[in-house]
Amino acid sequence: MEQEKILLGGDWNAHSDRWDPQCPPKRDANCLENPIDEYDLIDVMDGEETHTNTRNGETSGSLIDFFITKASMADRLETSTDLATTSDHTVVCAQLRWDKGEGAKVSRKITGWDIDGLKSKEEEENYKKARKDWMDKSSQRPVLNDKSSGEDLQMEAEWIQ
Repeated sequence: MEQEKILLGGDWNAHSDRWDPQCPPKRDANCLENPIDEYDLIDVMDGEETHTNTRNGETSGSLIDFFITKASMADRLETSTDLATTSDHTVVCAQLRWDKGEGAKVSRKITGWDIDGLKSKEEEENYKKARKDWMDKSSQRPVLNDKSSGEDLQMEAEWIQ
């Protein structure tokens, strides 16, 4: 990965005062703080809450949906949270502005995906064996439908576990 052109975005479910000044107690943040420190990244958001949570009649908010990038790219990144949604998360959109001619360096060629080509022979053999084992075991199980009893459902749930 070219380390000067890193842009990551997501629903991180990580709480830290490093990106959320109103942070509730820090939680699940190391998984994001470590790569931020390792790759010298910064968060790109305006500090506004992106998640609303209502429990026991109380509403709270947090900033857990955002982008991280290199400082050199942050100046080119515009974020927006203007899209309406019925989700408890805000949609965070990002647009990366290129200098004139720089976007031409990006290949637009569609090469196709070859996910199977990424597997090693051993992984492929393990996958085939696991699939066969599952098919052998599950083919002898009853098919559940809307006429199945609660006992049938419970037995199948226990078998799957």
